Amino acid sequence: MATRAQVKTFLDTFLAHWAKNWELIPRRENLATIMEHGLSFKRVHETIMELTISDYVSGPSTDHTFKHHHVWVFGLELDGNEIYVKLFDDFTGGTARCISFHKAGGKMVYPYR
Repeated sequence: MATRAQVKTFLDTFLAHWAKNWELIPRRENLATIMEHGLSFKRVHETIMELTISDYVSGPSTDHTFKHHHVWVFGLELDGNEIYVKLFDDFTGGTARCISFHKAGGKMVYPYR
């Protein structure tokens, strides 16, 4: 588990990139959640911009595909549903990437709430 300072550093860096150049990975589960909630991609972008340290769940964890990079998990509530948000720490080309934005598979624990 990361310290508050580590979460803040990651989130500040991620959101600075996300504000300028961002990508939501178009996985089926992500798109289904977005459609189910009637969200625009702009609203997803804005929602992620609102993440704070208190939304932190876990990370950094080694990415399954890119072993030299890490992922961070956050959670948020959307229309009464807990949403699992996984963010990637690779900012190649100045782009911030959200790997997951979908309903949580179970109850998440927020260590800084």
